[in-house]
Amino acid sequence: MAANGQTPFAGANGAAEEKQKRNPGEEATPLLSASASLPTMKRNTSSAMFDCAQFHEDRTWAGFPSNTPVTFGEGETVKIRYPTKYNWTMRFLIAAHFITGLVYIVWLTMEMMSPSTKVFMYLIGPMFLVAEALSFITRVVCFVQYFTKQQKAICPLYKLEPAFPESEWPVVQFCVTHYREPVHETYQTLKNLIDMDYPMHKLEINILDDGFFDCKNGVYSVSRVGQEMTDMIRALVSRIARGHGSAHVENAYDCPSIRRPEAAPQGSRVVEFKHESLPTVRQIGRRRAKESHFKGGNLNNAIFNVLDSEQFQYYAFLDCDMAPTPDFLQLSMSQFFKLDAATNKWIPNWEVGMTQAPQCFNNLAETNGDDDPLFQQTDVYWRRTMAHLDHWGLVHYYGTNVVMFKPALEDILGWQYGVLSEDTPTGANLTSMGWKALYIDQEIATGMVKDTVVDTLSQRKRWAIGNIMWGLLKSRNYLRCLLTNDFANPPFYDEYLERETAAMAGESMPIPNKCLALAGARMSGNDDFSPEDALPQEESLLAESPGSRDVGYELRNKRASSGWNRFMWGWSYWHVTWSNPINGYWFVAYVAAAMYMLLETFFAKDIVELNVLYPAIHFAVTTTILFVIGPQSTMWRGCQDRFAFAWVRLMAIFDSCEKAMKEVKAAPWNSSAYMELMAPPIVIFLSVFGLWSYSFANCALDYQTCVEDVSSNSYVSAKIPTQVMGLFLGAVILVSMFPLFRCSMSNIMGYPMYKFRVLPGGATIPYFLAVAPVLILGSMYMLMVVSDSASTSTTSYSSQICVASESSQNLAPSVFVLGCSKCATTSLYQDMTTHMPQIDAGTHLGSNESSVMEKDKHFFDEEDVYSQGWSWYTSRYSNCSTDEDDGTVGADFTETYLESGAMTARKMKADYAQVAPSHGEEAYLKLKFVVMLRDPVDRLFSYYQSAKADNTLDIEGCDLSTKCEEDLSSCTTLTFDSWAYDQVERASACEKADSSADLWPSCGDTGLFGGLYSQQIEEYLTFFNASQIAVVPMEAYTSDAPQLLDNLASWLGLDFVRNGMTEAADLSTSEVTSAGSDEMASSTRSMLGSFYEPYVKDLYDVISRTDITFIDIISLQDIFRR
Repeated sequence: MAANGQTPFAGANGAAEEKQKRNPGEEATPLLSASASLPTMKRNTSSAMFDCAQFHEDRTWAGFPSNTPVTFGEGETVKIRYPTKYNWTMRFLIAAHFITGLVYIVWLTMEMMSPSTKVFMYLIGPMFLVAEALSFITRVVCFVQYFTKQQKAICPLYKLEPAFPESEWPVVQFCVTHYREPVHETYQTLKNLIDMDYPMHKLEINILDDGFFDCKNGVYSVSRVGQEMTDMIRALVSRIARGHGSAHVENAYDCPSIRRPEAAPQGSRVVEFKHESLPTVRQIGRRRAKESHFKGGNLNNAIFNVLDSEQFQYYAFLDCDMAPTPDFLQLSMSQFFKLDAATNKWIPNWEVGMTQAPQCFNNLAETNGDDDPLFQQTDVYWRRTMAHLDHWGLVHYYGTNVVMFKPALEDILGWQYGVLSEDTPTGANLTSMGWKALYIDQEIATGMVKDTVVDTLSQRKRWAIGNIMWGLLKSRNYLRCLLTNDFANPPFYDEYLERETAAMAGESMPIPNKCLALAGARMSGNDDFSPEDALPQEESLLAESPGSRDVGYELRNKRASSGWNRFMWGWSYWHVTWSNPINGYWFVAYVAAAMYMLLETFFAKDIVELNVLYPAIHFAVTTTILFVIGPQSTMWRGCQDRFAFAWVRLMAIFDSCEKAMKEVKAAPWNSSAYMELMAPPIVIFLSVFGLWSYSFANCALDYQTCVEDVSSNSYVSAKIPTQVMGLFLGAVILVSMFPLFRCSMSNIMGYPMYKFRVLPGGATIPYFLAVAPVLILGSMYMLMVVSDSASTSTTSYSSQICVASESSQNLAPSVFVLGCSKCATTSLYQDMTTHMPQIDAGTHLGSNESSVMEKDKHFFDEEDVYSQGWSWYTSRYSNCSTDEDDGTVGADFTETYLESGAMTARKMKADYAQVAPSHGEEAYLKLKFVVMLRDPVDRLFSYYQSAKADNTLDIEGCDLSTKCEEDLSSCTTLTFDSWAYDQVERASACEKADSSADLWPSCGDTGLFGGLYSQQIEEYLTFFNASQIAVVPMEAYTSDAPQLLDNLASWLGLDFVRNGMTEAADLSTSEVTSAGSDEMASSTRSMLGSFYEPYVKDLYDVISRTDITFIDIISLQDIFRR
């Protein structure tokens, strides 16, 4: 309202005299020179402006034939089609993504629990796991929005059937927001608005010039930019007016802030330009307070203070650089009306609160490059996502290219305060109240993208800060102790939450503006609706009353309280709110993991055995979803966005928390932008590139060493050095960050962002990373095929050893399970003979021989057995032929071969060296040795219980009574703790007596000394190649016996058959108490752990520095889990 309480303008074409009546002290003379010229167009304004001729009949609609005009029936404002094949494909992929994602997270958790180093286990591994879990949740929330897509063709206003007379079209207020941007950016927007295909007297244009005033010491004066804007408007309007044969009328007046004083405490200045043949043009400049409420304050001031009139119910909003097409309103406004069946007239649709069109840009190619390296177009969000949310009426508000219904704005109390970006929260508030937000899938306005990296990063930071601040505000009940009082209680927020709560309960409160109530809004949410409630008091408006009724009240209530609608609303805006901090954290975890792996170039290299089936399938599904959504180039740029703008997100997290949790002084958004936003990503890129280059060069110069451990024994698993994994992860980072890096370098050197473009084909080459899961599986397939091919021709065929005697030819064992004792070798024997049908365990027993001989032959470690000769030994096995290999191999499972002393390995080598070469290869080179190992402390306790029970316990060095020595099983004075202490004392005495000799076997080969695995394996390495030995941890066997047996069979070149349960199901790897009363004290376990610790490290060293095969489902450093 004006200062004297009257309406500032009587209509779209009111006379200048009306202005003077409203402001008696104002003269209807120009504020500034009327001779101002049109602005000079700057470099970053494209000469290839949007083709404004393409509208009406020339429009084509996605999903509708392009060569056939879309026809609309009576009462139809849209035609909607659902791409059935696409929707069902997406639903299947979304479900598959969720299921495979859960499996992937479980798999990743298990992998992180068995890391390669403690650094990875306690720091990087958990950090990466949390990041992937959060990223998975974000993807699920994002993809659910794509559950249903609809394709829509819109009928323009002038084509509606029955005809919608222009005289009944509503007045539309166009509001163009501006804050100190170059004035020339607004010129084309204003010119296109004046040429809008809409009745001139029904259209008014308002430039909301938030930089109109400078304020110094409480004194307001017109700013330079404000004056330039006035000059530009005057020059453009004057030129067009002269073409109509008369001059325009210009007036200026002050408008107080009646309804929303917080937006402009000292009112606003309005400069108005009018001509009978042109729409009214205004420049509105508010006198901002110290707390300006940003763009939301500018909009609230214009709508509720300056333009607050009963006849203005529709407002269109544009950024200053967004030049609309002529049919902007033709397509947008038809969505706000529906045909009244009773009167057969078009009336306002009180369910629709907003329409939103996508953003597109005319200078993208000439400033950024046609490959859009910094994802400025954000097509996947502004087009693909919104086309899906349109089905639910939950389209997001972008801040521009939008039309709003005034009652909807009144319902949500205007634009959201308290956050930097007002658009997303305001749109969320509107749809949360049950209003529909619809999508216009056409380019009906075109603007300009930022043409420098710094400007782009600053803009992204502002967006991220706004969304994060909104998330913090929504969580204020949980964060109240951290947030400042001003942030937690922005103006009108509590009032809005009260209204939202009522709407969610299905009891929406009446729209709060009295004028709107008179114009037809329901007086009370509990009253029955009647025509009288909708009638305005002024007689002149009675004719419009049927179309002013709030007939959408019940449907809005239903939408606001609908569980499914609130679910989609919540998921959609959860993604917008929290994706920025999650992606920022994910980037930190990803880079940390890659850098850690690359740093292993300087240290001992680890090898990780991974079953990559689960992550490969999951990311293959994810990639497929992205490709189905399309377009592919845009989707790839969207993936790069996670890396390119990660640092901006991290800074936004910091700044958001700072603004929300402490009092800070306002600062320009581009302050120190070069050092704060652009320099850090360059440093990160160069750091990763330097380390990656060094690691790659190191690997290339010693290629054999670098990749010698890369192998695969199945289609889905592989052994990969962490350095190689680091090279892959580093390559992903470099390829993803390179667009930002090369654009930054271009700007630093004074060139446009596209200057250093490398890939002329756009993002074609980086697509290899998108299909990485397929490439990885293919690589493992090739590795496995090569390995299988080799094993089929040599390993598998030559594993059989036949020994000819006087009467027959029999198998000789070529597989030895050496032990250790008390390491579940009996269970392993039963499983291997059951699930590996090619194994012959030598079960042919002679007369009076115990069945124990089926497993434990003791041929090489007991002299009385060895003396019976090879004929006796091989007679336990099947007959065979030296000419043909039927695939059967002999196996000896004597568990004491490992600990029984040096003579066992020596005998094996000597005896097999005398066996005639079999199938062209020396027999002793065909032997395979499997060593099952267990935590030495647990093994020792198990040995003690068993040996004490059968009186075979090694009691050398123990001070026992004669009775106890004769019957150890009943000796109550002998406990494990005392016996273990005596064993350690004995070892200490042996070491003091001869420090140069190994404890095993010089001091003993059973008991405590049976757990010195490294020394025992070293003995076999004296006589055999390391490639002939495989180490199997008992912990892996008991946790996943089928997988381990499958891996072991692959190494042996045998078949694995899953026929029934395994014997490992009931085993326990860690024993604390016996079946009786004997227990191991924690101090004893600690003592034994300290004793064995150096020997365990020696074992790791032996395995890592030799070609010993480590067969497992976990990584090497977790061979014994404690």
